[in-house]
Amino acid sequence: MPKLNTLDLVGDAQHVLVYGAPKTGKTELVGRLSKHFDLFWIDLENGSTTLTKLPLEQQMKVDLYRINDTPKKPVGIVSALKIFEGKTTLCEVHGKTNCALCKKANDQEKNPIYPIDIHNQTRDTIVVLDSLTQLSASALNHVLNLDGIENSSRAEVTFNHYGVSNILLTNLMTMIQNSRVHVVCISHETNVVHDDKSEKITPTLGTKNLSRGCAKYFDHVVLMEIKNKKHTGMSSSVATNNKIGGSRLDIDISMKDGLAPFFGIAPTVSKDKPALAAKPKVSSTTVTPSKPKLKFN
Repeated sequence: MPKLNTLDLVGDAQHVLVYGAPKTGKTELVGRLSKHFDLFWIDLENGSTTLTKLPLEQQMKVDLYRINDTPKKPVGIVSALKIFEGKTTLCEVHGKTNCALCKKANDQEKNPIYPIDIHNQTRDTIVVLDSLTQLSASALNHVLNLDGIENSSRAEVTFNHYGVSNILLTNLMTMIQNSRVHVVCISHETNVVHDDKSEKITPTLGTKNLSRGCAKYFDHVVLMEIKNKKHTGMSSSVATNNKIGGSRLDIDISMKDGLAPFFGIAPTVSKDKPALAAKPKVSSTTVTPSKPKLKFN
């Protein structure tokens, strides 16, 4: 059995959750990782337009996969589960994995199909999932559709529906937690009463009961806010009593460096302090499948 001091746990895959209210800079913050890494971006919210503000050379490092998730066609949760399970394909038209319709059409120009194998990625790549909020809605709508309920009033939603949708989300979180690739998830915030009876700003994941334990699946949790007319981030578990945040490496986020230090990139320091050595990124001799580059119509 290897001893703890012989393992490079700091250089292991890192899993980060960025959450906050709408328009607090979450997508832009995550997109800035393209300065150092290739980004495998799964977009369920059509929020990737923000990424066009990146320099062109960084846009070229973003592989964008759009999944059009709607209440009538909640494909997001099923596709996300399949993507994190292992090797699959994703069609551009329907956002489905192993799409039978697109395979039957056999027209790569009109019905493009992309091979996906996120577990074949090197440590030079970060998988981005945007967002857990939309996946939560997708999971519930998927369960309701299976039960023959469409465009329903909330009166038709039972505890069983919420329970099954939470199981789907828990399965996905467990896959992310145990994956050997870098992952960043984006979500929104909700107010939840925790076990100590205090109400805290918490990442959104399914029901409030599931949201309460959302942070445990991640190595680092960052809350984005607007203070003094500026986007700010918080990743400390002791900075405030009513907001969820934290880092297993005790890294305090700075808006100058963004999320990069979580993935081994040395933080910027003042001239009177020596710079920390950057953690080398671990690569493997794997072949990345052809993917769609970031582009907008």
